[in-house]
Amino acid sequence: MARSGKVNLATDPKKKDLVVRQIEQLKEQLEQKLKQFANNNGQPYPLILVEDVENQKKEYDFVNPQHYVQNDGRQTWEHMVDKWGEEKTALWCEMTAYKYQDRIGKKPGEDIEREQNKIKWYEEKADELRALAKKKKFW
Repeated sequence: MARSGKVNLATDPKKKDLVVRQIEQLKEQLEQKLKQFANNNGQPYPLILVEDVENQKKEYDFVNPQHYVQNDGRQTWEHMVDKWGEEKTALWCEMTAYKYQDRIGKKPGEDIEREQNKIKWYEEKADELRALAKKKKFW
């Protein structure tokens, strides 16, 4: 009978230690390659390790994610204010809040609290932008 080549690491602690060391070495090599890529290209490689994904989920800002930040360090909504003004951007914020409210609970795996935080953020941003527009009109 041919062996499958599989090893039961639970019953062979020496092989388990060897495999764990090999995995750690490979992980270090991969991390070095990813850092080298980032240094050479001025941006990270579009790949992250699974354990890093779990850490990012804990730290990730789902309301204002980093991918909304433009090259100049400003957020998309700030560019929208430049292009269309406070009033129109406030209206966009209200419509976006409505969109999130209208579909809340309908996306598979959705975190309801996270969606509520998005709704709140857009509603508050709309209020903030309207107040700013009103202040500008006053002066």
